[in-house]
Amino acid sequence: MKKLLRLTPTALTMCLLLALAALVAAPAPSQAQDPCEYFDPTVKGFGLPLGCKYLSPGKIKAMKDSAAAAELLAKPIHQFFICITGGSGSGRGNWDDCREKQFDGSNKEEFTSEVVLEVEGTGELRDYRATVVVPDVAVEVHSSAEVEGAPVQHLTTEMVSLQGTLTDHPDFDELTIVGGTANGFEGSGELHATYDPDRQVWVIDSHFDVGYSMSFRGAPGGPLAGYAGSGEGVAHMVAFGHGGEQGGSADQ
Repeated sequence: MKKLLRLTPTALTMCLLLALAALVAAPAPSQAQDPCEYFDPTVKGFGLPLGCKYLSPGKIKAMKDSAAAAELLAKPIHQFFICITGGSGSGRGNWDDCREKQFDGSNKEEFTSEVVLEVEGTGELRDYRATVVVPDVAVEVHSSAEVEGAPVQHLTTEMVSLQGTLTDHPDFDELTIVGGTANGFEGSGELHATYDPDRQVWVIDSHFDVGYSMSFRGAPGGPLAGYAGSGEGVAHMVAFGHGGEQGGSADQ
């Protein structure tokens, strides 16, 4: 079993996944969902809390070596959202810092994030197991307008862009993730939010179907040395407000 590695991001999309900087050892991330809630005593608005995670219910076919009988499967986690536009730009505790209101009332959010890939190999790479973190993944998400003052909100969302690259990893000389409608992929989603007046929080359920392309090149001297390849697909990514296990299936 390969030792698991974790990269701590220097910065961080709203909804999908997909964060990029310093390496520390860490245990594999849990696939159990934490509560997805946003504190707002004013009932004026809501957003995606920085602590939310989008998980995939199944493995995606990430990358297939073009020459060998080998493939890498991955179970992705999208987390650690950090604002890069709007407001104070800090992204700490106020989702409005990420949001730019458009003329038609819709929203545009830009942020960086972290994509965690629980990777396993098949064929010639069947003994390969690792948790790989792609930091500083740049994300842009659009969402429909809220109904002002309504305690229940339902927004359509779009993963417009998601892109990140990992380099100088012990296993990967380079690993690149690209997704979103601006890059020619699927990106539809929904966000449902219900206000809990007793606890003064928005309880959020959200999902995205994120089309993606991944490519990799194994690092010299590592377990993937001499391997390289790419793959495309659609990952169903879910963030639940109730903290339960996710359902559905990933497009393989």
